[in-house]
Amino acid sequence: MGFFDDLKVLGSDLLAKGSVIAKDAAQKAQDAADMAKIKMDIAAREKEIKDIYMKIGKAYYEANKDEAGEFAEDVAEITAKLASISELNDKYNMYKEAMSASKEDSAEEVAEDDAIEIIPLDVEESVEEKLEDAGEK
Repeated sequence: MGFFDDLKVLGSDLLAKGSVIAKDAAQKAQDAADMAKIKMDIAAREKEIKDIYMKIGKAYYEANKDEAGEFAEDVAEITAKLASISELNDKYNMYKEAMSASKEDSAEEVAEDDAIEIIPLDVEESVEEKLEDAGEK
């Protein structure tokens, strides 16, 4: 019976090792999930900081745009870009108004087109004769 006893011991050793491997795998998966959550928390906090920097920068720009000092170049660049945005908004609104007016004109043209004279064809006359008569008018 030594062989079966050895087989039984080997089986229980494999079962124990499999259990340890499964626990290790589960722990590594949990650790990876925790690490991903930590990275997401870091990214969220970095975005919050960036938003605060933006708020501070905007306040600084508004307060110092006339006398920028060491940031004069940056302030001038922002001012130029704001002017460019304003011009683009004006251009956009011009297109928008033109398109709106075009829609109104198209609606008026359609209403005028509805007044087209319809010439009924007599069964006795051919289509060609009607077309010739219409061409003479």
